[in-house]
Amino acid sequence: MVASKFQNNVKESCRLCGSEIDNYLIIYEGMPKSAQNFPDSPDEDAGEDLSVIQCPWCGLVQLAGSPVPYYRDVIRASAVSAEMREFRKNQFSLFVRDNNLFGKKIIEIGAGNGEYMSAFENIDAHIFGLENSKNNSASIYKGFVENECYYIPNSPYDAFYCLNFLEHIPSPKSFLRGIVCNLTEDGVGIIEVPNTDMIFKTGLFSEFIHDHLMYFTKDTFRLMLETNGFSVVSLDVIWHNYIISAVVKKKHIKNVNNFLENRKTLTDSIHAYLDQKSDEGKIIASWGAGHQALAVLALSGIGGKIQYVIDSADFKQNKLTPATHIPIISPSKINELGIDCIIVMAASYSSEVVKLINENYTHIEVAVIENNKITEVSKKDCGNSLKV
Repeated sequence: MVASKFQNNVKESCRLCGSEIDNYLIIYEGMPKSAQNFPDSPDEDAGEDLSVIQCPWCGLVQLAGSPVPYYRDVIRASAVSAEMREFRKNQFSLFVRDNNLFGKKIIEIGAGNGEYMSAFENIDAHIFGLENSKNNSASIYKGFVENECYYIPNSPYDAFYCLNFLEHIPSPKSFLRGIVCNLTEDGVGIIEVPNTDMIFKTGLFSEFIHDHLMYFTKDTFRLMLETNGFSVVSLDVIWHNYIISAVVKKKHIKNVNNFLENRKTLTDSIHAYLDQKSDEGKIIASWGAGHQALAVLALSGIGGKIQYVIDSADFKQNKLTPATHIPIISPSKINELGIDCIIVMAASYSSEVVKLINENYTHIEVAVIENNKITEVSKKDCGNSLKV
């Protein structure tokens, strides 16, 4: 039954983006309470309504309400398929080869009874599992990734795989971030979910079940992964169009060492130039009050060595530069104030400014910020474009 015709009072938070959802997409009445725990008698089983909703902002299709009681446990029937076992052997072999995981540690998140772990039997890698339900395998740890602080024994792992489990999890963001925090810096993984693009394309109405809280399309699956610590290497539809399979890698925190190095290089270069010109008794100004120039003035500590900042924007003139408090003047004041040297800090407009100075103020020495250092410009360069 299409619910929007009669009911619009749902108040759920989207499991992907957190936005409020206030409309049912569809309601199935009298559905099985779960796909497991089969009853022994009719008295044990009463149907239950299943409500499907969709976030209007990120687009994720999902169920309203709570998860099944056993959502932390992996219960598999697909592993009895000989075709599936052969498929997994080939898939895992290529995954290890393509990511150079020979001899590395790999963990299955939601390992069940280790059915898929056995597909690594002839692959040179150390295989472990994490499973909430009880098991008798020494290589499977008992547990469930509750949040980003959760510690998986023997971590960090070089790789992981999580097959048709994410869609069961009521807090998928915490679950994914918890996996990320148990990986090495170059950690990679395979994550798979049912293919909702196929469900809607074929009208496969029977695919909805209480066990699956989320129904991912390729777009919403990518969004879920990329906003929770992973970069998506590949995203493919596999297994008779039923599964979306993503190969992911852990996102890296950006290395900012080059920022620190460039700042020091530029600062040293500017100070050397300014000290030389100050010793010669020159009056020094810079040209440009854009955000890059203001940052250079503040971060290089040269505010006390530059008397003026020139800028053509009249709304900046007769003001002071933020933080460094250098007077900002109009180009028309250059001759009046007896300026001898100008350092051009006009970013992509620097070439234009250098040309303007050399054409209209021929007595002034010009330097430009280029490649994290200050470079003096000769008069013969005035008509050439500069790389800044």
